[in-house]
Amino acid sequence: MKRFHLNLRVSDLAKSTEYYTAFFGSEPTVNEPDYKKWMLDDPYVNFSIEPAVDKVGIAHIGLQASDDAELGDIRSKIEAASSPAFHEGETECC
Repeated sequence: MKRFHLNLRVSDLAKSTEYYTAFFGSEPTVNEPDYKKWMLDDPYVNFSIEPAVDKVGIAHIGLQASDDAELGDIRSKIEAASSPAFHEGETECC
């Protein structure tokens, strides 16, 4: 099943971790010193935060696919919409 992915750059990682932990009602599933990630089922999202180097805000967004068929479907829809895309390929994330 495809999962939406959103990565934000934040000014205060500790404060943001506290906020999103309360907001989502769960601890991060990945809890590194410089990276936090929540793999949520409601909403069905891969949400992550990291310290801002220069600007806070959206670092990147994407769709996570569980297999090659889903990835092909996502790519086809992006191409049909004439949208710009960065093809990450085979990636093991975080």
